[in-house]
Amino acid sequence: MHTPRPQLGRVDAIEMTMKEMYSSRVKHFTVHGRQSHPQPRRAADGSADYASAFGSDGWRLLGDFTAANSKGTQRFPLPEPERVRYLLVQFDSHYGNEDVCALNQLRVMGVTAAQ
Repeated sequence: MHTPRPQLGRVDAIEMTMKEMYSSRVKHFTVHGRQSHPQPRRAADGSADYASAFGSDGWRLLGDFTAANSKGTQRFPLPEPERVRYLLVQFDSHYGNEDVCALNQLRVMGVTAAQ
């Protein structure tokens, strides 16, 4: 089975959909991007530690956002559209005190390099 390589593209906006009635909702989040695949550190047992790559150099801050405490789809335009291949979305806080914070859909809006 062939897994396609992520394409370089210009990211213009992030769209987030939250439809659940009885769950907390995302409040503050940041979006980072980079051109190259993050290289994981190796744990003592030889396994890849991908979480360590998230704090590594190479990630550029693309946007710092606060979502409204409402049901439905919200659009977050990036201050400066960027050409990136990999995205890292960090959810920093949420509204409410439910045990679940449901995110139904996350869409990346933009164009591919071929376009």
